[in-house]
Amino acid sequence: MRWMHLALVCVLAALPAQAGWAAQITIGLAAAPTSADPHFHVLAANNMLSGHVFSSLLRADNNLRLQPDLAESWALEGGNTWRMQLRSGVTFHDGSPFTARDVV
Repeated sequence: MRWMHLALVCVLAALPAQAGWAAQITIGLAAAPTSADPHFHVLAANNMLSGHVFSSLLRADNNLRLQPDLAESWALEGGNTWRMQLRSGVTFHDGSPFTARDVV
């Protein structure tokens, strides 16, 4: 569990300093994650940690209904094409803008 705390602190330390940001964050999980990399292993503990650190196009609420996250709205066009309106003003950790090309 200690390595998870260290990994999370390293991720947060890489973010630009902002006034009012906490120096430490504590997240309670039912089990210790095996990785903070969302592509490493698809395990419940890893997914729970990723949900606190990374954004996605959509999120599921407590009733498993889709809610907006990086996509503000979405609509099915045709049989297998989705059109999503992306949230504006979103940037990556390095300051580069989030665009439709990143989704594709």
